[in-house]
Amino acid sequence: MADANLPFIRNLASSASSQSSSQSSSSAGAVHPDCADAWMSAFWQVHAAEWTTGIDVLRMEKFLLLVRRFLCASFSWVRASAYDPARARALLSVLADWPLTTDRGLDAVPLGLRLHVLDVWVDELERAGVLADAAGGDDENDETSPVDPAKATALVDSVGALVRILTKDVPSKPLRTKASNSLDDERLPWYKAPNAADEEGDDDGWAGFQD
Repeated sequence: MADANLPFIRNLASSASSQSSSQSSSSAGAVHPDCADAWMSAFWQVHAAEWTTGIDVLRMEKFLLLVRRFLCASFSWVRASAYDPARARALLSVLADWPLTTDRGLDAVPLGLRLHVLDVWVDELERAGVLADAAGGDDENDETSPVDPAKATALVDSVGALVRILTKDVPSKPLRTKASNSLDDERLPWYKAPNAADEEGDDDGWAGFQD
């Protein structure tokens, strides 16, 4: 099984390393909607199976990039349909079953793969244009038609909800910590800047012994 998968994922990694993010995003709609969820699941299944022992160290950077590209393309696939609910549900179901799962153990989805996804999911939402849509802004480099910001926000909120579950419902402390930290990104719709008064209070320092 492992040996049979290697040529496939190595070719994917080589292709991803030579593609720009815009090329990856523009090809997101190439997969037929009826088989997209199975295709996305297959990607994560193969990578989960090979992540620990099937990928040599010298090629790991390519596979890290491939995961980024695939995540961006997945978000772009939903965005290209103006956030069609069926596409959003398909993507969220795959994410919940694989990289953001709470049901599968670390033997099924390795910790390193999960941590990498938590490292990059906000970046790839931004790269795909989803965060700009949610903010109601216009991307001057994007020629797609305007969409309802509420639909984009709903997708971001739904992915965030999957990540939020990981902050408490998994036994791995590094995974819980990484999930929690990723939710505190200032680019996300729910981010609230620290209160200036609180920051000043934190910087007061030790005032010495009191009488």
